[in-house]
Amino acid sequence: MPVLKNLLGKSPCEPTGRLRNYVANEVLGTKQSTIHENVINPGGSVPWHIHSVEEIIVVLEGFGECQTEQGTETFACGDVIILPEGQRHSLRNIGRVPLRQLCFFPGPPGTQWLGEEAEPGQHLETRDGLS
Repeated sequence: MPVLKNLLGKSPCEPTGRLRNYVANEVLGTKQSTIHENVINPGGSVPWHIHSVEEIIVVLEGFGECQTEQGTETFACGDVIILPEGQRHSLRNIGRVPLRQLCFFPGPPGTQWLGEEAEPGQHLETRDGLS
């Protein structure tokens, strides 16, 4: 049973940047599931994208908005967002503190970035938990 320590709590370096900090994936020892901490600084966003599996987002801190083709919903600490596989969406920090979320996937996310803001465009830092 591996215990991975001190994986959460890192912050992006850029003022409106974001950090995708992996806390569980194949590199870290899982067979299927993927979990990452998503930290978005005030004014930062995640561009339009879809996943090949469902995504469950647990909001740990801050305020944000999630935009889908059905509209825009705001969310805050303690909220849970459930996005079915193939649901086109984007996220934005609308608060004054970093937006911290845990993003759960039942398998590799299979992320496909959409539109002109294709990843890796906006000061994205990724850490696999080992560095």
